Amino acid sequence: MDDYTREKFALPMTRKSDTSAKLTKFDKEVVRPRQCTTKIIHLDRGGEQRGAEFQEYLANCRIKPQYTSPGDSAANGVAERAIEIVEGAANTMRIHGELPTTAWAELYCTACFLESYLPTSANPGKKSPYEMRHHQPKDVSFLRTVGTECVVYTMPKNRRAQEDRGLRGKLVGYSTLSRCYRVKIHGSGMIQESAHVTFFEKVPQQGEPLVTEGDDSAEEHEAGELSTSSSPSSPTPIASTDQDPQQEMSGSSPQSSQESSSQSQDQSQSSSSADHIFVPADLVEYIDSDLVDEGEIVATPHTTMRMPSAPQESSRSKQSSGSGSQTSRRSNRLQGGDSLQRLQS
Repeated sequence: MDDYTREKFALPMTRKSDTSAKLTKFDKEVVRPRQCTTKIIHLDRGGEQRGAEFQEYLANCRIKPQYTSPGDSAANGVAERAIEIVEGAANTMRIHGELPTTAWAELYCTACFLESYLPTSANPGKKSPYEMRHHQPKDVSFLRTVGTECVVYTMPKNRRAQEDRGLRGKLVGYSTLSRCYRVKIHGSGMIQESAHVTFFEKVPQQGEPLVTEGDDSAEEHEAGELSTSSSPSSPTPIASTDQDPQQEMSGSSPQSSQESSSQSQDQSQSSSSADHIFVPADLVEYIDSDLVDEGEIVATPHTTMRMPSAPQESSRSKQSSGSGSQTSRRSNRLQGGDSLQRLQS
């Protein structure tokens, strides 16, 4: 771990005795190309760190070792905490991608690679290790979910037209020396590096969650979009608290309900007008008060008098009655004329 940028590195090795060889290679490939020098290295008094070969490496690179006290590994807390973070990230990616435990070395390197693009509270302004070194953030649009199914396109020189053009595998990491993906081929332990890779992954747009193939959360996300799109953007205002529940279920507006109520009132008035006699107000005093109290005679401000109309009959009753309906109308007219003469007298 770099103490200046807080960048983490993983150097997998099969034996502890390979420590000096790994550090020498790391110094040539990482430290010197960055035009940096290692001045101090913190160690935990391991047996491989106190051998003659390792001491020779420190002397050649002019590195000063600093050992922790015996049984006090917490004194090197920054490195111990970094190891815990990398282990948790690597194990999480292995479980999510359904990768075998033999891929732990690749996943450790991938976890360190991804950590270099994340903000760190130890750096000023919570800058990422990459931003501390390059003074600008990194475009991470090339990143893909570790464990995603993909196809690596191979271009052998002697390939026939009928042969496969690629090998199927799973993404396990990224190359630190070139812009390539590292893919573990199915059915073998081979790691293929290539930039020509097709991922079976839905790349989310801005604001969408990350969804991979075979993930159950894809259906839940689509269902959530349908439910949110079907919900109204703003609640509909309620015209009054006395609204008819049937009207609310039908979804009619307050204006339409007022129109329907006014129409019903007009109908009720027209139907009730057939049962009453409307006379001018100046003639009401000459009429029997009992008829006025019972509601059979109603005073109107108009000077004209409207006689009650005959009740409407259906077409079937008209056909059956025939001439009888005409005689009833004549009798009604005669009765109306008699009442008019009595009122005028």
